[in-house]
Amino acid sequence: MGHILSVTSQKGGVGKTTTALQVGSIASARGFHTLIVDADPQGGAIYALNPALAEDRDTVGLFQVFCGEVEMADAVTRTPKSGLFVIGCGLPNSGFHQQVFEDATRATGLFRESLQSASQLFDLILIDCPPGLGLVSTAALGASDSAIIPIQCEPLSLRTLPPLVQQMIEIKQSINHRLDIAGILLTMFDSGNPASQSVHRQIRNCFFEDLVFQTTIPRDPALNSLYMSSPGGSGETSPGWEAYEKLFTELESTIRTVEKTTLTTQGSP
Repeated sequence: MGHILSVTSQKGGVGKTTTALQVGSIASARGFHTLIVDADPQGGAIYALNPALAEDRDTVGLFQVFCGEVEMADAVTRTPKSGLFVIGCGLPNSGFHQQVFEDATRATGLFRESLQSASQLFDLILIDCPPGLGLVSTAALGASDSAIIPIQCEPLSLRTLPPLVQQMIEIKQSINHRLDIAGILLTMFDSGNPASQSVHRQIRNCFFEDLVFQTTIPRDPALNSLYMSSPGGSGETSPGWEAYEKLFTELESTIRTVEKTTLTTQGSP
């Protein structure tokens, strides 16, 4: 079975989707059959990988899988990057449909069963969770082997970390004993900003060394444009991209690889 890895944060705008995209892209380039699960109804990850797919109201996704209308393998879509696949929520971006999607995750074990089915086909499944501690993020963590916690190197982000770590501990104790924290990932670090330096220092001083990734992601505008053009753009030589390469090297030993069964259905990996 493949490794299921959530990228989760209580606060939006901390580099969560960027982290899922970069880790997924690097993993696929290194030969890992990779699926990005865009569990955020805002659909940032699926839009970055395939804008036309994100705008298509007939696109199936997690919601249709949860309702039993389609199998997980049939809802997965290829991306332009070899070995990289994506699945979205399968809902229009509206408040009503977001609530419907959240309600669908209430079914005990539904998210877990869907992802475990997909883990037979992929080496790595990355879940881009919505910000916050709601039903979708809880369900994703309940189905995951481990989680990355991105935290922006700015003071307000510090307050969001303790409740998220506490929630993960509770999920591990109650519904998913295998859940581990892969690491806290410091993002958007500005070496010339004293506040950013202070947050960076506090996180590294307050948490055990093995809970914080050695890699720090710098603030790098090139990362924002990497998926807005063609794959393999100039962003792949930027400091941010190089930092994510180092991050994946830290992660690589935790990702299990097994032989997968080749499916023949349309759109399947």
